[in-house]
Amino acid sequence: IVIALGTGAQAQAPKALIGTWKLNVAKSRFNPGPAPKAMTIVYSAAGEGVKIVADITPAEGAAQHWEMSGNYDGKENPITGNPAADTVSFKKADDRTGDSIFKKDGKVTATNHRVLSAEARRSPSRAKA
Repeated sequence: IVIALGTGAQAQAPKALIGTWKLNVAKSRFNPGPAPKAMTIVYSAAGEGVKIVADITPAEGAAQHWEMSGNYDGKENPITGNPAADTVSFKKADDRTGDSIFKKDGKVTATNHRVLSAEARRSPSRAKA
């Protein structure tokens, strides 16, 4: 029982992540670039996982609206609206650090590495990512 509870706790979305985040291009890195012109991401708790809705204005091209959800267990989940991916998986190292791996037709197309600052953990409603 202890192992099962520990595994479930590890898979939960970080509480400080829940909320609305707006991209601060000056404080973000994109490799390869270019960075999007604008991006707003809304994280919501969904059971032991997370639901993510992203509205993105890319450097070039039409605006995009992505939706995805899943647990922090490394399993692939469907994603809608992302022209470069049809699945996404989530992994969490700790309450501050996590990765999202995007795939299209089984091939990795992007990896998002996220680290929340101590300030963001204290007041996510005021934080900018």
